[in-house]
Amino acid sequence: MEITGIKSSIKALFSNFWKNYINFEEKINRKDYWRTTFLVFTLATLFWIILPPLILLLLIPFLSMTARRLRDIGKSPFWLFIFISLIAITFYGLFPQFILIFWLMKPSLKTGNFL
Repeated sequence: MEITGIKSSIKALFSNFWKNYINFEEKINRKDYWRTTFLVFTLATLFWIILPPLILLLLIPFLSMTARRLRDIGKSPFWLFIFISLIAITFYGLFPQFILIFWLMKPSLKTGNFL
């Protein structure tokens, strides 16, 4: 892929991330979810020292994207809030995170019967 294709791809991912920042209803496929996650975490890491509020600004769109990904694999988005609660209750919360990451890596369901 040439440089202009990569730039347009990154621009499209970031554009969709912000365009759907409060969209908890639809779905997102595995490829777009993980590419956007990598982009967001890379930007958050780069700007952590300079702009700490950026992390809080990225939180709601990231939760929205994760809820859409859970919906895409046939899980209720309510699971996201259960995992957040479990992570907050346990000090490290590693076990709940492993379950959530496993679910997020599953392929999309082929049927149209989504939650």
